[in-house]
Amino acid sequence: MDKKYLTNGKQFVVYDSICSDDRTMLCVIPQGSILGFIEVLLYINDLANIWNKLKFILFDDDTNVLYVGKSITEVNNVLNDELKQMSQWFYN
Repeated sequence: MDKKYLTNGKQFVVYDSICSDDRTMLCVIPQGSILGFIEVLLYINDLANIWNKLKFILFDDDTNVLYVGKSITEVNNVLNDELKQMSQWFYN
């Protein structure tokens, strides 16, 4: 498999109808690939059962993480903390 297939994906955020700039992701699994299906089986399906503060929308190999807070500062702090923990969970 060509290594380029798994790198240089793009991601952006939409908040209140405002789109962020695209960011390059270091490692991606292309949507619809067989790797995406394996990823779901190994990791993603368990996410919704592990985190209490976050809500997840899971569909095939696509995951959305949701959190509603009282202020943008709270949302920023909670999401950053939770995503750091999630990152460690994936590495372990």
